[in-house]
Amino acid sequence: MKKEQLAVLQPAIDRGDIKIVSDQHAADWRTEEALKIVENALTQNSDNIQAVVASKDNLQDTVIKDGFATFDEVYANVPADRRPTKR
Repeated sequence: MKKEQLAVLQPAIDRGDIKIVSDQHAADWRTEEALKIVENALTQNSDNIQAVVASKDNLQDTVIKDGFATFDEVYANVPADRRPTKR
């Protein structure tokens, strides 16, 4: 999955529009561990992170639920008929 994600992001990375400041994976997809990774990345970057790429839906929900982004911000570029149900 990472290969596909980078294929989408790489042109913006090459242009300098995106800077990857952290690239870590939560073992066994554990939400608690993922949340710690995101919190640490935010701390290390003075809360200056505009996006989080998450490969699992509940991880995206955690990012939204814990106030890192709103549902609409996370799914801004996803057509409405393809978005998950708003919780």
